[in-house]
Amino acid sequence: MIPTEASPKLTERLTAELRERAEALGLVIATRCRFCGTPLWHRRSVAMHAGPVCRKRHETENDPGLTPAKKSQTEAAPINPNH
Repeated sequence: MIPTEASPKLTERLTAELRERAEALGLVIATRCRFCGTPLWHRRSVAMHAGPVCRKRHETENDPGLTPAKKSQTEAAPINPNH
């Protein structure tokens, strides 16, 4: 288990060790895309929690309201000056 407060270098080292152990057992490290939920197993996609299609689709979006899975967004209601 990788501690949530772990430094990037420690996280990278522990992930590499886990990947080596998994490969020795014939297993693959996988996760799901944070945008669409598609299973991912390529190292870069796993590290970024996003597949290449979703990364390209969302690379210019810097929306803090964008949340994982199915591109759901949190949006504020528009302000109506007439009320």
